Amino acid sequence: MANVKTTPEQWARAREYYEAGLLLKDIAERTKITVSSVWKKANAENWPKAKENGEKKKLIVDAVAVQAAKSILTPVELSVHNEIVEERTRHVLFFNHAALQNVREAMNLGCETQQDHKLRSDTIAKAREVVLGPQDKPTTAIQINNNSVSLEDLLKDL
Repeated sequence: MANVKTTPEQWARAREYYEAGLLLKDIAERTKITVSSVWKKANAENWPKAKENGEKKKLIVDAVAVQAAKSILTPVELSVHNEIVEERTRHVLFFNHAALQNVREAMNLGCETQQDHKLRSDTIAKAREVVLGPQDKPTTAIQINNNSVSLEDLLKDL
């Protein structure tokens, strides 16, 4: 592979393969980048390995499980499944975007009174729940009191 310029897309794909846990020789075959070049760049840029990147690894495992489950569906079942998944994905993306936009707007508002601070805080908390899902840990004194969480339980997480 003398004097062949590696494109940014090839490097991006190599990094994704690396982070997904593929062997260097497999990455080289798929991207046409030499094993030594991938190894050097991965070390120089501290690419996380699959075992350090649990979220991407879990995403791949989950996708394989979904594909396997979908393989037994009839064409009609598969079509309905895909339609519902696409619709719900659009809804999630819309609400995530709206929640983040609300946080941006709340952060740009001036807070002159305690009520202003409370409204900003509530907006941010609601947006966090939309984007990240409900949190197990209480975030306010009222929630702490309602959940009867002991002081020791709260301090052990700090």
